[in-house]
Amino acid sequence: VYSSNVGGKFDVWTMNADGSNKKQITTDGEFNVEPCVSADGRYIFYFSADDSQTFGIKRINADGKNPKMIAGVAVNFNPVCPTAKN
Repeated sequence: VYSSNVGGKFDVWTMNADGSNKKQITTDGEFNVEPCVSADGRYIFYFSADDSQTFGIKRINADGKNPKMIAGVAVNFNPVCPTAKN
């Protein structure tokens, strides 16, 4: 999972480890960066900002469905996902 501005605005993307199968996950036109994946692989968390200066941490299903603002933030924009326990 990574962020890229290939389309002119930063969005969250996924791809296979070998670089194949690139897929754009966010498409809302907002500034979406710093993605991380939940330990169970179900969700992607990321920082999002829109043109009206609304900032926050969003969660989206790993398939790109159901984006949801889960926390408004003022400064910190780097969500951290804990790693899975072995």
